[in-house]
Amino acid sequence: MKWKEDVHGSTIAFTKGLLRSVYLASMQSDRVRVLNHLIRVGFSDGFAAPVIILLLFALLIARGIWLLPEGYNGEDGLNATFSVLLVVWCMGMVSRCVQPTSRLAACVVTICLFAALSLSSSLAAAASAIDGGDYIDPWLFAIDKFLFPFYDWVAVALAIPNYDALYWLLNHNYNALNWQPFVFIGLTLLWGRIEDLGTFVTAWGLGLLGCILPFHWLPALSPFRYHGIEQDDLPGNMVALPWEFIPVMEGMRDGTIRSMGLESITGMVTVPSFHACAATILSWAFWRYRWVRWPFVLVNVGMALAAVPIGSHYLIDILAGVAVGSLAVVGATALNRPPSKLRTVVSKPRLSLQPV
Repeated sequence: MKWKEDVHGSTIAFTKGLLRSVYLASMQSDRVRVLNHLIRVGFSDGFAAPVIILLLFALLIARGIWLLPEGYNGEDGLNATFSVLLVVWCMGMVSRCVQPTSRLAACVVTICLFAALSLSSSLAAAASAIDGGDYIDPWLFAIDKFLFPFYDWVAVALAIPNYDALYWLLNHNYNALNWQPFVFIGLTLLWGRIEDLGTFVTAWGLGLLGCILPFHWLPALSPFRYHGIEQDDLPGNMVALPWEFIPVMEGMRDGTIRSMGLESITGMVTVPSFHACAATILSWAFWRYRWVRWPFVLVNVGMALAAVPIGSHYLIDILAGVAVGSLAVVGATALNRPPSKLRTVVSKPRLSLQPV
């Protein structure tokens, strides 16, 4: 099979390339050439933008570390996680330099960037909570009442657990965020293109960035806390996050939490909803595979809807998340448009309207 050949070829190419790179790096005259090749090939196919987004998250994290009395604490496993991701990412980059057409190497790079973006965005959100603005729950609730006057948030949230099958489905739909990206990466490894991976991880990074940046000025406690709904009021709920993130967020705001570490990694952003943002990105990503197109669209529609009663989101959070996801897709597509197409667009005459 093609993917077996790809695995075998990538393994051999990586070993040869690593030895060759070490040899060339030891020669002063070839160091610049090796570096240029690394930048030109390793960061091609859309893998440059996610690294830039990671650097932006790093700036937000650095600001949080500066503000906290005890700074950063990565001894609880965070340092080891980032170190492993960095090493594996470097291995994937070397393999891409030696064999640029290897989808396996591109998948390794994608998984490392995806994991790094997910971890760093959570840390960036925690850093943004340190001196954030006032909670905007009354505003979000008022917007929901204005746009959807027929929707009784509390009544619906308390009634859904009475329908076991529906509640089970919504819980699993909400958790589909944890496995869908890896299914897409696997499909791309078997049948896709390297460019699809670069565009996907770019869209994912842009989506995270679009959801994290407003959080400093638009923090919210979520409807469960705003309406006084406790976890015991919703039997059968498999998602504890809507209650677990609040002590972390408030601890960062009031100074109870004095350092940034593994405990800071939690989803504390309410608006825009990243579940809705991710649902939009994933629907677009899976759309290119016709045999799984509609099943995954349905899963992601369910995931976005489940973010209201399961993830404790206001309805306006979902609309905002879909908007951010759509912009992320447009931005990633524009950033990763092949150079030949860009040249074609630029070379078109400005005045092309002619009588027919």
